[in-house]
Amino acid sequence: ELLAFHFVVIRDGVHGGSDDGIFHRWKTTASTYDADIAKTMSLTRWRQIQKIIKLNDNDKALKKMEEGYNPAYKYDFIFRCVVDNINEITHQADLDQYGNETTFGFMGYGETGTSFVSRIIGKPGISRGGQLVLISDAGMNRPRAYVHRHKCHVRPVGFTKEGPNEV
Repeated sequence: ELLAFHFVVIRDGVHGGSDDGIFHRWKTTASTYDADIAKTMSLTRWRQIQKIIKLNDNDKALKKMEEGYNPAYKYDFIFRCVVDNINEITHQADLDQYGNETTFGFMGYGETGTSFVSRIIGKPGISRGGQLVLISDAGMNRPRAYVHRHKCHVRPVGFTKEGPNEV
């Protein structure tokens, strides 16, 4: 069910996001209706999971300015679980992979020095947000690798790749 839950989030993002809310993906009269999303999971069930899913443990998370701090820790755990479990239980990945670099809006307060929240180019009305690079099997909905982009990443000397090439 968690894979289906995240399929909805990822597919919504791949289609450019929902201007007025993700629930329009289930609304048959909306121009953003998505039959695959509606078939995968009901809106009611998606909202139930969304309300109870625990994405992080604040007591165990490294604090800002500590070595190894991850500004994306609030939702990194669930991505790591889904990707690691899929890679463990499947025999092999598709030979064809596709990547998606998603920028998302964030209306809360950002964390100093990470540039995790910054001006989002090409997204009017949104001045802060984050980025996620996700690599998936082309033939199936199986995420294989991901990177939450922020300046806290320590890159090897000479590594200058950005976007899907970072993964």
